[in-house]
Amino acid sequence: NGLLEAAWRLGSPRGCGGLTSPLRRFAARLVGRRLLTVAAEPGASQALLPEELRREAQLPRECGWAEDEETVAAALACFFAAAERAGAQYVPAAARDVIMAAVERWQGEDPPVGRAWVEEAVAALGEAERAAARVGLLTAMASYRVEETAIAEYRRHEASDAALVAVVGYAAARAARRIAGWMG
Repeated sequence: NGLLEAAWRLGSPRGCGGLTSPLRRFAARLVGRRLLTVAAEPGASQALLPEELRREAQLPRECGWAEDEETVAAALACFFAAAERAGAQYVPAAARDVIMAAVERWQGEDPPVGRAWVEEAVAALGEAERAAARVGLLTAMASYRVEETAIAEYRRHEASDAALVAVVGYAAARAARRIAGWMG
């Protein structure tokens, strides 16, 4: 951490006032390059995923544009499979249905101001499902609007961090999948 701060200060206009600007840039690049150099083999991290997930993962049709890049295709397939698996484990089916339907209709536009659009979408659900769907819809379509009250309401029904991460991950993956479909 101290080394990163020193590298930042070297590249900062206010840091190391005694060094000339070209010398600061050179030192920052040199230190930064050494800190950020990582030898990585494409696809190597997939070995960290459960074998069953890797075996079952299928590239969604929306990501057909990635088919020619085997490593990218495999990573996307595993990402979406993991999000779906987490959603199935932690997100109530009725909430998943509401999230999926709303995201499928979504054209990328910013939802209306306020939360009436969310409340309308979740109105027919039970209390716990409504809380999960609310967090999911906000995450998928207006992530900057997820606020403490929505999280607190969700946590009244499901307190685990794993469940919260699953709702957010499922919804974000659904939105990413929708957007990926626009690319192809």
